[in-house]
Amino acid sequence: MAPLCEAVAAEYAHRDEKTSRTVYRGVVDPQWTVLTVPQGGYVFGLVVESGIVHQAATRHPDPIHVTVHFLKSAMTGPYEVHLKDLKVGRDFTHLSAAFVQDNEERIIAQMVFGKLVVPDESLGRPPMALASSSPYAAHTPMYTHPAQCPEQPTFKQVRWTYKDKLHIKSDPVYVKERETPQRGLRWGDYVTLLDEREQLRPSMLPFFADCFVSYPAKLPVLKDWNIWLPTMVMTIEFKAPVPKPTDPHLSSRRLAVYTQSKFINEPGARHDAYIEVWTAPPDDVDTTGDGWKAHQRCLAVSTQMALVVPASVNYKKGEAAAKGRL
Repeated sequence: MAPLCEAVAAEYAHRDEKTSRTVYRGVVDPQWTVLTVPQGGYVFGLVVESGIVHQAATRHPDPIHVTVHFLKSAMTGPYEVHLKDLKVGRDFTHLSAAFVQDNEERIIAQMVFGKLVVPDESLGRPPMALASSSPYAAHTPMYTHPAQCPEQPTFKQVRWTYKDKLHIKSDPVYVKERETPQRGLRWGDYVTLLDEREQLRPSMLPFFADCFVSYPAKLPVLKDWNIWLPTMVMTIEFKAPVPKPTDPHLSSRRLAVYTQSKFINEPGARHDAYIEVWTAPPDDVDTTGDGWKAHQRCLAVSTQMALVVPASVNYKKGEAAAKGRL
């Protein structure tokens, strides 16, 4: 099983002059699925990685904002991402993308690229970014250092093929909060990739943003149902660069994932999720007091709309994909 940082790889394939699109290719790793279908955030990351490769030699190398619509479920195996430049401006480049398998556009995306780190002198105005020391700045939503957080046993029950490659700890403040019925649901978890080969990349953030237990899965009415919660629409705004391995205050394999959900509506039992992905400290750094919080920064903010369907739908899609490759 390839580490996630390798499983999100994409490479240049060719330029299609007829459509003015540049094609990138890769392989959807079968080890990063929910039941039989690739995790939505992981596939999202493949689209982002294709954009990163496309933009690497430009003045706008960093993903800023990406929205994807899942028209059909992705499959394990080869894929292509067809990219088209829509507009190249001073600060941003706009791209459209199509994730293609078996000559079908299964996912479409709109992407904005720019630079996450901009020198103050190039702005032509006072810098507007809030430093962590600012009284107006947002601070980590995690109350408890990961070294003091218990492992979340419920994640061992989820049907992720990759669950043994993760270590998930829940902030006890949010665990206690969920004991009281309330409108909506909040989670605060530390998600750690166990493979020591892992090194965070921007294209891995969508995977983390999709690592949570969805609202419907916690409802008593669905407790005994065998369900699958496919994502229909997902957005991510990238806020800051991923931490460097040399940063002593930030883990290079662990992130904090804060999630809040409030609504479930018909049709499709569609439900919302608001997600923040933050840096996190290593277990052996700043374990006492709150000093560790000052070093944390938000890497990405994500929203998604997902549905509730029988798990049999997932298995049928996996079987159909397998038959198509025979």
